[in-house]
Amino acid sequence: MVSGKLIGGDYGIRTSVPGYDAFSEPFGSRGISFDTRVEQSGTVVASGLITCGGAAIPFPAMPYVPICKINRWDGADLYSSNETFLNAAGGVASTHRWIPVIAIVTTSYIQVMPYTNSNYDPRAFYNPTGQLFLYSVFANGG
Repeated sequence: MVSGKLIGGDYGIRTSVPGYDAFSEPFGSRGISFDTRVEQSGTVVASGLITCGGAAIPFPAMPYVPICKINRWDGADLYSSNETFLNAAGGVASTHRWIPVIAIVTTSYIQVMPYTNSNYDPRAFYNPTGQLFLYSVFANGG
């Protein structure tokens, strides 16, 4: 993965498939799995609804870990990744502009889980477990 100034002077992020160099591969190479300079990248190979904290959902096996996107869905509306929610834990209100979930992605499945770590556990004030998310898995190329 490369982040910053790329060959040609543009700034961006690129990731390569195994065996290819993300920095030196030419623009448009099939050896690049993601390039922020490409306006439309990839082919959707799987999409659907997944439950946060639920079972992993398989998709066709790929030779690399693909790019995936998730958005919260409430049954009627699809929400962007910067959705606002209120934290009133400890009597102090603060607004957050993200949903505390992560997508765990391998070469053949996706799973959505609540985001926690040893220093931060938002589930006391916002627990996404059981909520639905729309997911899309993108193949290299287009």
